[in-house]
Amino acid sequence: MAHSSTTRDFHSSPISASNASDVSDNNLQHFFVLHKAPARKCERKSSSTYRRTKRKIDMLLSSPMKVAQEENDATYEQLRLEAFENTWSKINSTVKEVSREINLTLFEEIHQWVFESFSTIRSTSPVHIMKPYPIAAGATCKRIPAALIFTKNIEFVDDMLMFQDLKGYMQSNGCHAAFLSALDISTKCGIGSCLRSLYKQLVPEASDVVDVPLIASWYCKDENYDKPIAVIIEDMERCDSAVLADFIKMLSEWVMKIPIIFILGVTTSFDALRKLLPSSVMHNLQLCKFTLESPIRRMDSLIENILVRSSSGFFIGHKVALFLRNYFLRHDGTITSFLKALKLACIKHFSGEPLSFLCPGMLHEDCELLVQALIGDPRSVIHDDLLKSDEYLQSTSCSKREHVLSSSIHDTAIMYSLAQEYGDLINLHDWYHSFKTKILISNPKAKRKAQHSPTSKKGKSKALENEVSIQARFCKAVTELQITGLVRMPSKRRPDFLQRIVFDL
Repeated sequence: MAHSSTTRDFHSSPISASNASDVSDNNLQHFFVLHKAPARKCERKSSSTYRRTKRKIDMLLSSPMKVAQEENDATYEQLRLEAFENTWSKINSTVKEVSREINLTLFEEIHQWVFESFSTIRSTSPVHIMKPYPIAAGATCKRIPAALIFTKNIEFVDDMLMFQDLKGYMQSNGCHAAFLSALDISTKCGIGSCLRSLYKQLVPEASDVVDVPLIASWYCKDENYDKPIAVIIEDMERCDSAVLADFIKMLSEWVMKIPIIFILGVTTSFDALRKLLPSSVMHNLQLCKFTLESPIRRMDSLIENILVRSSSGFFIGHKVALFLRNYFLRHDGTITSFLKALKLACIKHFSGEPLSFLCPGMLHEDCELLVQALIGDPRSVIHDDLLKSDEYLQSTSCSKREHVLSSSIHDTAIMYSLAQEYGDLINLHDWYHSFKTKILISNPKAKRKAQHSPTSKKGKSKALENEVSIQARFCKAVTELQITGLVRMPSKRRPDFLQRIVFDL
């Protein structure tokens, strides 16, 4: 109370003007400046530990979700892989079944013919086989039955698979069978390779040393006798004619002891054998002709069974189906190429759709992957080939003399090489004169004729003829580059310029 009374008295006391200034100067109030105290060492440790602990907790909270996601991804990937393998296994089984059905009639006909032919050339008993040669005389006793199968295929891939199936069919239906390729019947390997390959397939454990009497002694054994020996050559036209002729002549001498029967594949025409072998060898063959089902017919059967009446549960869109069929017809025309394209379609579906293992038959209409995988980028390939044509032709004159082209370099390659000196637009007039200069440099004789203008009418006519020839070569090369898609046709707005399409990266 005294404190408050003193305060009141102080405020109520009269103060003179001179004293007021002194009072204000001396009336100083207390105040404090507050600073944050420095963190103690233990507190600093506690703070950093807290941050680390928080990060660990966050990681522990998020890691189960991350691990679960990774496990799910791995599981889905495994399920998609299993679905693809299961689907493709069904498709592959369908292909084999359809192919077997298509070829079955032909196989049965060939099998019947083989045994009919066997009955005309077989020996009456194994004892006769080991008797001194010959059993009988005459040209008719030395003729080997030979079936010509016209395959109609451009490529031999499908035919080779068909002939392998034919070999298996013959073996399972009472025949010895061997499959010889064009590599076995080649100049490099000779006739010895033919005999070794034949005997190795008849006697897998046999040594490499073989001759015809050894094959005869093997055949006269009880377990081998009384069966024809079908020798299948899948593509006769690719064999060396001289080696094949010697092989036929040698076996014809033993046909009564070793009942060899040829089954020969022909891709072009039945007359191909007469063009390949001399008439003296043709007399040693007794021919019978068979025709394989056409590739298009086989293709249609596959499409119907695989895509239309699909037992695999895999269906494709109309656009993809159309692309696959067109690829078959416009390219090599082989069933193998069609199946490769179909397999890529399956891979695209199962790799691109996360839940494709639940419903395998949902392939979309996108053909981009198939086009890139099967056809690639032809323009870039042509681009590289034209720029490296001297390497492919093994031309040395291009590397020895700079800016001088060999006469072996094609005009189109010269033109495309000159086009690299321009940007995206090429002036036709400049391009022609550059081409003409290169041609004249590579042909000094033509250059001298161009430099010394003749005065006679005949000389002027010859010079004009040379000029027209160079212009014709230039126009032909430009057209070829346009067809391949490396340059674009001139526009109406700029008729003297072409546009480059492909550039080096």
